[in-house]
Amino acid sequence: MKMSLKSLTSWIKDCGIANEIPISTYIKMVKEAVEIANQLQAELDKHRWIPVSERLPVNIATVWILLNAKATDSLSPSMGFYGENENGWEWEILGVGILDEVTHWKPIILPKE
Repeated sequence: MKMSLKSLTSWIKDCGIANEIPISTYIKMVKEAVEIANQLQAELDKHRWIPVSERLPVNIATVWILLNAKATDSLSPSMGFYGENENGWEWEILGVGILDEVTHWKPIILPKE
């Protein structure tokens, strides 16, 4: 929920917390907290499972994939890449290639050194 600076100031006054710390200090603290929350959300978004209906990888790099096993209707992780071959653009699944449907993918992000 986004809050305007005016409504935030009113909320701080209504709560009575502005009596102990200046409003400008609270506003600065809230702005910093929002900035940190946005940075954390951006980092989480990098690691989320992306539905193939939303978008596909744009390069041929190997990615994590979730497979929907048609026989059991369960999801299982694997690795693969989305690339072009003689049949056009399609998923190439590394390892055992059962006729499963790729439902989600996410980049493989290596730890920073």
